[in-house]
Amino acid sequence: MRHILVIQEDPAIRRVLRSALETNGYDAIMASDLESAWEKLISHKPVAVLCDTETPGINAGELTRRMRAEPNLQDIPVILLRKPFDSLEAADVTDMVRSGLESPARPRDPSAG
Repeated sequence: MRHILVIQEDPAIRRVLRSALETNGYDAIMASDLESAWEKLISHKPVAVLCDTETPGINAGELTRRMRAEPNLQDIPVILLRKPFDSLEAADVTDMVRSGLESPARPRDPSAG
């Protein structure tokens, strides 16, 4: 089965994400802090990482830098879960992109037609 690592502090959001992923054929591996996330990355080698950037103690840039330095983990995509990017400072986005994250995608506004 294909694993997806979910890094999220909120138990309710973890349940929703687990349900959605498992319904679509993925095994959801949960972590609520950076060290448990790192251990699960090494032991499960997921096909993707969903990382909530609002979780205390989680630095998506640092996690991505560590992953990109590991040959067995460097190709795993990291998808950030956060509030709209309008609230991000330009320096935060620049740091994330430099650390190996792809340019952040803005969710499409469904009311924009």
